[in-house]
This record gives sequence, structure tokens and C-alpha cells, in this order.
Amino acid sequence: MRGLTRAAAKELARDSIRVNAVHPGIIETPLAYDPDGNPIVPVDNLAVPRNAAPDEIADFILFTASDQARFATGSEVLADGGYMLGAIA
Repeated sequence: MRGLTRAAAKELARDSIRVNAVHPGIIETPLAYDPDGNPIVPVDNLAVPRNAAPDEIADFILFTASDQARFATGSEVLADGGYMLGAIA
């Protein structure tokens, strides 16, 4: 994904086409739970101890596609509530 994002950004930048990758964390959907209803990834010890609402990720993607982010291309952005930071004691 990283290579594809960067290659596309490089190739398309001169045509004013921006390419960025958004890497979401766990999203509050049925896929976040096993068949018994238990969370697949526990979030209690994470910086933001909850799953993302789908609209939170959608809003973030809309921002990266908006003119407010017009100078960003070839970027990878985490929208994971600190998931990649790991557990907080």
C-alpha cells in the first residue's frame, strides 16, 4: 500500500491529482467482533479506549480529499485512535 500510494502520488501530482492513504484503526462494525460478540481487538488499554465510529473515519477521509489538505500527497495518515502506539500501562 505504501509503495502504491507513493508511486501514484508521484505519477499524478503534475495533473493536480493527490493520492494519500488513510490507515484506520478498529471500526465499530460487526467485523470488530467474533461470532460470540466478543471484541476481536480489546481496546481498554489503548490511548482512545473505543472503536472508531464509521463516520469518524469518513470525516477524516473527506478532510484528506478536501482543499484544506491540498498540499498533501503521497502521505500515509493513521486514524487509529492511538492503536499503533500500543497499550498505555
